[in-house]
Amino acid sequence: MSSGLYLGKQVDPATGALGARLELDPADLLTHGLVVGMTGSGKTGLAIVLVEELLRQGVPVVAIDPKGDLANLLLLFDHLDAGSFEPWIDPETARREGKDVKAAAAAAAEAWRKGLAEWGLGEGDIAALKKAHDPVIFTPGSTAGTPLDVLQSLDAPAVPFDSAAEDFRDEIQAIVSGSSASCTSRPTPCSRRPPSSSRPWWRRRGARGRATRSTI
Repeated sequence: MSSGLYLGKQVDPATGALGARLELDPADLLTHGLVVGMTGSGKTGLAIVLVEELLRQGVPVVAIDPKGDLANLLLLFDHLDAGSFEPWIDPETARREGKDVKAAAAAAAEAWRKGLAEWGLGEGDIAALKKAHDPVIFTPGSTAGTPLDVLQSLDAPAVPFDSAAEDFRDEIQAIVSGSSASCTSRPTPCSRRPPSSSRPWWRRRGARGRATRSTI
């Protein structure tokens, strides 16, 4: 496996034809990075590709996901056959497309196989990604995943307040701010969205001539 992070392929703007692989040296990510672009330009897609490539190389990743989208990255199938996709097909979506669940699952599997092949990827790459990491989803304030208490203990400090007044004030302010944010925002539970209900991953990243891709 190449030591670079596989971001996609070079693209000919005149014909849209894909060319050589485009890889990023992991050493370029030792400090900070920023992905900028217009709405719909592929910022999230590029970030997802970076996460996948880092995981494939055994690099730990902590992803903070306020929108609840990244949980779908865990949809890694051992085999790209219709049977693997069928449990994730929305019957109502399939019906609107004039298909039953089995036909929709077969179409989704074929779309994934074809899309992966266009980027030189296959079942082996998905298996490598799945094997390279042990995912955990923490869900503050919810039992949809692994519950997480984002607030520290509210027990009274064991030392007099005056002995560390400034530190205690900072801690109180952080707790109050966190509590206020939790009360004013309504987190969206992780959804069980089937692949057939959204655009395939290579279209999310490859539209409009952008040479980016993902394995899921």
